Amino acid sequence: MVTDRSRINCHILPLLGSPRVADLTLADVNRFIRDVTGGKTALVEKTERRRGKSIVEGGKGAAARTVGLLGGILSFAVSEGVSVRPLGRAALDALPARGEAGAKAYVFPGCRPDPPYGGLPGAWAPIARRAGLGAEVTLHTLRHSFSSTASDLNYSDATIGVLLGHASGTVTGRYIHHLDEVLAAADRVAAEVRRQMTGEENETKPD
Repeated sequence: MVTDRSRINCHILPLLGSPRVADLTLADVNRFIRDVTGGKTALVEKTERRRGKSIVEGGKGAAARTVGLLGGILSFAVSEGVSVRPLGRAALDALPARGEAGAKAYVFPGCRPDPPYGGLPGAWAPIARRAGLGAEVTLHTLRHSFSSTASDLNYSDATIGVLLGHASGTVTGRYIHHLDEVLAAADRVAAEVRRQMTGEENETKPD
């Protein structure tokens, strides 16, 4: 819509620029609302039409309508899978070497060259058997164990929810964490999981 495009060009881009979705924080959105409300992007410009003018207004109404549009954009990004799922360093180190078979090689290849590995639910049973795990150990068990480990390390429910990919009650609530903070938490939890699995001490201990 023309109105939506105008709000993007006149409010969202001038104030927020083009950050990565995962780097947009609640503080950024709150600052954005204050700036639009305060008229920071309000202006009057001449158009190509004779005596034509383009009026960009600020105020509470403009802020509410524009942040509603921003929420819709972020919701679409989430539905398209653009939010970031953090992977701890210990888990990354356990992945097979990548790139050995060229740029088109998959991290998790399938039984045949194409298509790649399709997903964990269908593959879990043979993986569990090879690892010597009993039938009582399910994917939910692993998820619960990861959550419990994070809780033992004193991470908040909000942080644990982000690590597990839980949906938040609000659109902006999904972006309350800086990416660096989330990755640091993922690294620490993954390192503790590895320590419990192998008995090895972590190279660096938390403060």
